[in-house]
Amino acid sequence: MRLNWRHHKEYVFGVYEPTVVEVIQRVVQSGWVCVDVGAHIGYFTLLLAKQVGAKGKVIAFEPFPSNFQTLCENITLNGYRNVVLENKAVMEHSGLVSLEPYGDALLPFSTFAHFGSGGIPAVSLDDYFAACEDKPNFVKIDVEGMEAAVLRGMKRVLCEDRPIIVMELHAFDQYGENHPAFEPLKEAGYTRISALGKRRREMHILAQPA
Repeated sequence: MRLNWRHHKEYVFGVYEPTVVEVIQRVVQSGWVCVDVGAHIGYFTLLLAKQVGAKGKVIAFEPFPSNFQTLCENITLNGYRNVVLENKAVMEHSGLVSLEPYGDALLPFSTFAHFGSGGIPAVSLDDYFAACEDKPNFVKIDVEGMEAAVLRGMKRVLCEDRPIIVMELHAFDQYGENHPAFEPLKEAGYTRISALGKRRREMHILAQPA
């Protein structure tokens, strides 16, 4: 795996998000269709590709060009043929969105304010899966604070396909149980929501339909 030592020490030592790794290894099954929203350089994409096997599929979305290039290199280096790579942002609406680099991440200038003004292609998961025959079984979301927008853009997927969701919630210390990402989950009947690890500013959750 191609890494930047300064930024990715946890990957090297095998201590990166251990609770998320444990959940993926426990729940993701061979043959599943998995989605990695905010794939970064492919740490979880590779783990998911291994879990689903040759009969499964992983669809990985990463909007930031330099991250996407490394993501592509890491998939090629590991020889996986069950991964579809998309150089796109996942949002509530499909279109074009301007994104601001923030370290190795991307943050929109403001929610949807720059749609249609050029920049990076964006797609909602409802639109993406309406155009193909795949039905997602598992979705991992790590989008630097835009998780509610991703969920609002996958209402049909949540209600009809019922995938398991693992998601990083940003600013949880600010919103707590009123975090905006919880609303679309609860509207879709995702009542089994549990924290993964200690509650802190950024916290991972596991969300499953009733």
